[in-house]
Amino acid sequence: MAKEIKQKGYSTDLTLSWVTEDLGKEWLQWQQYGAEWIASSSQGLDHRIGASRRFLLYLKAKAPYCAD
Repeated sequence: MAKEIKQKGYSTDLTLSWVTEDLGKEWLQWQQYGAEWIASSSQGLDHRIGASRRFLLYLKAKAPYCAD
């Protein structure tokens, strides 16, 4: 029996729900900012989602004080 691998939706989740799961609840405001920015245009969604992920991971690594 094969194990199912649950995808977090890093490249498809328009609400960026992975943010609080991966980075912590203190990043909720950034998740909301990112979701609003992604929703502001229907073009280039894959690029917007990818850029949001890279930006938030960068902030977590280099400026964790930005969480709140």
